[in-house]
Amino acid sequence: MPSGQAGLVAATGDVLVETINALYPEKKYPRKQYPESNLEKLFFMNYNLIAVDSNGRWILTEAELINDTLYALAVLSPVTSDSIVYIPQKDGINVRYNPSKERDLLNMVFVYAGDVKFNQAGQAYFPKKEISKIIVLKDYGGKKTAEVFIVLGGLLFVLMVDSIMHNFIKELEGS
Repeated sequence: MPSGQAGLVAATGDVLVETINALYPEKKYPRKQYPESNLEKLFFMNYNLIAVDSNGRWILTEAELINDTLYALAVLSPVTSDSIVYIPQKDGINVRYNPSKERDLLNMVFVYAGDVKFNQAGQAYFPKKEISKIIVLKDYGGKKTAEVFIVLGGLLFVLMVDSIMHNFIKELEGS
């Protein structure tokens, strides 16, 4: 995938747990040192959550999981279809972005939930089991892949020229 594109990663099952496990793999974050509850807090701190429900998109801050319910402060955010953060509700799509100017897009996580409700304290909440999908924008670093192929191609070219020159010198010495 070319640089400047972000692939979308969606999960199934217990969507929140699977997403956290994908972002914080056990090999790098052993669960004895990083219990699931700590990884949830780390996830909420490191990513900008946007809850998507039938009423719109809500920017969530100060998110926390209490008894399998996600609580957060929420602001309704109108997002038009021509906006870079408009994510259609389908999997397997790419979103173009400018890596040097819009790198913060990679911190956005779209959480598709049932209905976002509000308690008397003004906090938004929805049960974890109502999360149907989570989309994480992820950079696939196509530029780095291209650079590797350029370097390998250059090395191959140097070896071919060296081999040709070696054979040419042998022929000159033999005549």
